[in-house]
Amino acid sequence: MSMTRQERVASHKKQERLQVGKGVPSVTNMKEGVPELRYVEGTGLTEYTRFNNVLHEKVLEKSNVKGVISSNKWYTAGVDIILENSWVAYHAANNLPQYMIDDNKFVHLRGILKDGSGVTLDMFSLPQGFRPAFQELFAGVSNNGFCGIEVSANGDVRAYTGGSATFTSIDGITFEGGY
Repeated sequence: MSMTRQERVASHKKQERLQVGKGVPSVTNMKEGVPELRYVEGTGLTEYTRFNNVLHEKVLEKSNVKGVISSNKWYTAGVDIILENSWVAYHAANNLPQYMIDDNKFVHLRGILKDGSGVTLDMFSLPQGFRPAFQELFAGVSNNGFCGIEVSANGDVRAYTGGSATFTSIDGITFEGGY
């Protein structure tokens, strides 16, 4: 028997949001199984979880990998793409061609490109660690309307079938990376 809408809504649990507090939390003030992030002087960012009335902690280390961030904030971690085959950034008013990888190992691309010497030639290549395990194909937008964007396992990225040297966008392309 299927659930009614009212039963489905009632079964949903509110997602707790993590906020960064200061100092070590009291185990009595924490909810069972709900992690809390705290900044502890001398230790740094630490995640605390209450389980069976025992406080557990995990000290988080700052990443030293360029382009890796803990939230999708482009202004702090976007890495400029080195373009190939005469491709250049479309316009300063648009997103510059950049890539980043989040802490879940998803690679995010953004930017608009133009003036490529051939729409079937590579626009750029992603470095190791920012590549998919297998070839990925995406629907993109270009001056011609829709186009295909291919991200190869070797890191090569190209537009095809409708790609345009007038402009081709890579905004919003996201895939599992780390290869």
